[in-house]
Amino acid sequence: MSTPVEGSEKPLTALLSTVKLACDEMAPMVRVFYNALNRETSKLKADESLFTIADGIVQHMLTNYLFAGGKAKAIVGEESADVNILERPYTVENLVVPDDFCDIIDDVRDRVSALGARIDGTVYKDKTVFIDPIDGTREFATGLGEQCTILVGIADGEGRSVAGIIYRPTPNPSQFAFG
Repeated sequence: MSTPVEGSEKPLTALLSTVKLACDEMAPMVRVFYNALNRETSKLKADESLFTIADGIVQHMLTNYLFAGGKAKAIVGEESADVNILERPYTVENLVVPDDFCDIIDDVRDRVSALGARIDGTVYKDKTVFIDPIDGTREFATGLGEQCTILVGIADGEGRSVAGIIYRPTPNPSQFAFG
């Protein structure tokens, strides 16, 4: 399968293709988290919604590795979590990431970062990126992962939605649509 090079096609299509590749890289990691979810890897937030290490790590990888370096005007994520995936023990908020997950996190982090290097830092300066790292966290945390998605939307400088991807990481193979 060929991989698009940023700038070789329409800019938003190229960006979504790169986001899709990042989701492809994260999907096996998300499935590992999903299959091992327990009270140590998830918690209730103050608003009584669920939060998992998958929420924190997926959003962190997209914001801090794929879109790092001011590639967009703004990045708006659903979660605001303190994530440490550089120094062991890894943590997401007050949740300690099981040591068994660290190697896959390291591998995925490095591959998502390499994909981020392909994104032209000047083309999307007027765009805002919206991220919902695991849409359907309650379903994810209760064994209904097939109902969950990674959502990334792009808005132009006027705030109009111009592109987006919906990516289902738990089926194998994963499923997606973008436009």
